[in-house]
Amino acid sequence: MFCECRFNPDRDIQEVDQFGFIDLNECLANGEVPASIADSEDQYNGIDDPAEILGKPSDVFDAYRMGDYIKDKGTVKEPAPAKSE
Repeated sequence: MFCECRFNPDRDIQEVDQFGFIDLNECLANGEVPASIADSEDQYNGIDDPAEILGKPSDVFDAYRMGDYIKDKGTVKEPAPAKSE
């Protein structure tokens, strides 16, 4: 069975870079699954601790609560002044 999953803007939130997958044919031929999957630090958007992310709201009320929490606890970094030449 082969399923080609493509991005559907009507159902998907965003396109996703394809990384971190294994070749099942190679695994079956060799009889082993690789112990580690190569990934890149770029895939984590500079987030050190995943627990710091609020996640996706379950409904509109959860979204309002998350927004209030961010307004209450969040900080805004001032943009760096533009350097003139």
